[in-house]
Amino acid sequence: MSAQKAAKEYGLKRKGNKVIMKNSSGKKIEVDKNMKVYHRGRGRFATYSNARDKKRQSRGVNQISPRSKSYKVGKGSYRHTKDGKR
Repeated sequence: MSAQKAAKEYGLKRKGNKVIMKNSSGKKIEVDKNMKVYHRGRGRFATYSNARDKKRQSRGVNQISPRSKSYKVGKGSYRHTKDGKR
């Protein structure tokens, strides 16, 4: 969601074209009203970027080759222990 939409939904303060929100550490930061953000819980927000999201993706999720089976991503708390080759 955009920072402007988050401000409406969660009652964040605005300052001109900026939205004032708390980051994950609890520090107040100003972001552009069109910046993509996501709610982390307890009134804290983080900025979203496609580049960071791609880095978080499992390394085995898109690798399909004729010789090997397609890798499956684990679920739940064991997600990072079950993906990739064994």
